[in-house]
Amino acid sequence: NRMMRGTLKRLACSLCQSYAAVKQYSPFSLSAVRSNRLYVGGISPFMRSEALRKAFEPFGEVEEALVLRGFGFVNMPNNAEAEEAIKSLDGKRVFDAERVTVQLSKPHQNRGPNIVVDNLPLDASESELKEALSQFGKVLRLTPREGFAFALLDSPDSADRAVQSIAQTCRLGPFSSVRARIAKVEIDKLFVGNLTEDVSVSMLKESFERFGQVDDVSIFTNFALVTMSSPEAAME
Repeated sequence: NRMMRGTLKRLACSLCQSYAAVKQYSPFSLSAVRSNRLYVGGISPFMRSEALRKAFEPFGEVEEALVLRGFGFVNMPNNAEAEEAIKSLDGKRVFDAERVTVQLSKPHQNRGPNIVVDNLPLDASESELKEALSQFGKVLRLTPREGFAFALLDSPDSADRAVQSIAQTCRLGPFSSVRARIAKVEIDKLFVGNLTEDVSVSMLKESFERFGQVDDVSIFTNFALVTMSSPEAAME
């Protein structure tokens, strides 16, 4: 009906804005994937990444910090310092907000860093891509799209080898003039803002399931967090 179409249109616009913000401001790199990534929930949607970094620096070295409208991620390379930050901040009233959640972010088991392969032929087959990438390591997941593909290799070293080889030769198996990079964002949580009171968990879940499996939906006052099963599904 008209009301449902209007709601879905608002959701789509909000999602586009959120994805654009992640793409523009995300500083996460391969080194960040290898360190202790802390999830920080319940913070102000207006908080800046630099303020989040400064809040964690008293507990030790902070490699990177990222705020995504209501939650964020902090990477601390030292295990003991990360544990101290969690112990000191989790469940406390900080950042001029309600009680915040600070915990180790739990990536999917054996996820590894995602690789993005660009400038592929539109008719590139999944089997050819998988065979070409297998020389660098086991391919756990492959998601081809028109002109590019997401690949999930079994380890950061495998991903490094693939990216370095493609960068030097501009080739991947039978494909020439291709590019590859480590995906800088491995985030499967989506911020959906400007929600009206009539939006329900089931409505959001149904709207996002066409892009992939939805693991969780949490609705707050006027926004929601939708957790997808993979970064590829979130980006889609």
